[in-house]
Amino acid sequence: MPGAGAYASTKGALLAMMRTFAVEQGPRNIRINAINPGIILTPMADDVLDPVFAKRLAVHTPLRRNGVSEDIAGTVAWLLSDDASFVTGQEITVDGGYTIGGFRP
Repeated sequence: MPGAGAYASTKGALLAMMRTFAVEQGPRNIRINAINPGIILTPMADDVLDPVFAKRLAVHTPLRRNGVSEDIAGTVAWLLSDDASFVTGQEITVDGGYTIGGFRP
């Protein structure tokens, strides 16, 4: 997106910090991961996301819907569980497949 350089730079920096912290804190059995959400329908999103455009985004998502808060909460719960005890330094995208399906006009 044009003009998104500062936004993209800060996201890249956060991911680099997450990976660095994962390496530094791993010996203390502290796991560090990042969740990269897609379009998640929340009250904040309602304030800035046109409902018609949100529906168009859902159509272009392989799961054919936008996310809800519970989708992210489930990922967080999994990361906090023993089932994810060997997961660290990972960026986990929770977007219904949007990034692999892409926006198709």
